[in-house]
Amino acid sequence: MPTEKLSYNSKAYSLFRPNAPPKVIDVILKYLEENIPKDQWNIFVDVGCGNGQGLKQLSRHFKQCYGFDISEGQIKEAQNENVLNNVVYDVCPAETLPAIKDKSVQLLTAFTAAHYFDRPKFFKETDRVLVENGVVAFVGYYIPVPNDPISKDKALPDLMSSIANNPELVKHENPLMTPIKTHYRDLKFPDNYEYCHKDNIAFTFPAHAQDLIGYIQTWSFFQAFLEDNKTAAETLLKNFERDLKKVLKTDDLNSYEITLTFNYFIGMGRKKSD
Repeated sequence: MPTEKLSYNSKAYSLFRPNAPPKVIDVILKYLEENIPKDQWNIFVDVGCGNGQGLKQLSRHFKQCYGFDISEGQIKEAQNENVLNNVVYDVCPAETLPAIKDKSVQLLTAFTAAHYFDRPKFFKETDRVLVENGVVAFVGYYIPVPNDPISKDKALPDLMSSIANNPELVKHENPLMTPIKTHYRDLKFPDNYEYCHKDNIAFTFPAHAQDLIGYIQTWSFFQAFLEDNKTAAETLLKNFERDLKKVLKTDDLNSYEITLTFNYFIGMGRKKSD
């Protein structure tokens, strides 16, 4: 398999890092409204914002919005694409938010990023910036489930599960990913937060079978495996492509339509009275 095919696939990266669906956003906003009236929604902060997918969806509900990320490249991309007057992006870690005033924020979110934070430091900062009853929301999802609309059997999801749990890949996983694999159930909030957990918020959309191969290349543990043992990683991916064609009974993965189901989960906390 040619080496160039094993670099990050930007199309697959975008496809498998989708915007959170409206029903995920609705869960967050409903919980916030239960604690703070809408007419008091002034400031929203998104940390680990990437290129701003989550922030864009929530920005219309707030007077002023801030997106922070430690990646200069992601922030530059977000700034270049930003057309919203109430949105500001800047390079900044989640644990230190000097641009945000004390007790000024109603909602603070992190989309598929919270598992990387130094959470004791992070929550110390949220204590500073959140108003009373302000909400922190951690949104995540794990590997989506592919399905074959034609056969409707379990062969395709089972194949995806088998490569995701391949021992050679698993040993290259970053331990910080564990909270994602447990759907943030074990990602605890401090005692001064009321905690709420929502799980299995499903969202399905169409894709092509070939996209699965590109998606595997975006996995951080596949990239670590590739760096550690290029030949073995290439063989693993080539065998997956072979098995994918066999399961779907086709040689044209680019045209074969499948569906992908993302199961989102949300860990939310309301800051209690100081």
